[in-house]
Amino acid sequence: MSIDGTFGISAVFHDRSGERIKVLQLADHRQYTSGKVAFVTGTANTSGTEIIVFPQSSYRDASGNFVTFESVTRVAFAASGNGAKFGRDDEGWLVSKNNEVSVASLFQADESRSVFALGDTVSFQLILFGS
Repeated sequence: MSIDGTFGISAVFHDRSGERIKVLQLADHRQYTSGKVAFVTGTANTSGTEIIVFPQSSYRDASGNFVTFESVTRVAFAASGNGAKFGRDDEGWLVSKNNEVSVASLFQADESRSVFALGDTVSFQLILFGS
């Protein structure tokens, strides 16, 4: 698998008061040219949807080969409507609603994770990146 991709997030606000301006910024943009990536889509309700990452996922790369992770180091997650959470209790949760993207550095790919809707059934998208 040959990849070229970016995880990027930028939050910038300008707080103005008369002649004074305060810039509040938090940003991170990382370029990746090696590793493994999987794109997962699905639906989830309040009962949850399990995402199997290890020992072998059911996600295929551009060549049609299964993507098998030793570790998942970055994750991007988006869910529709009232939102959903992705993760597990002992590691914490990524939360998204209205298709806003949440990004995190995550976990060893030793177990599955779940997506739980925070209300009605939602559709979700997930990018897993690692080695």
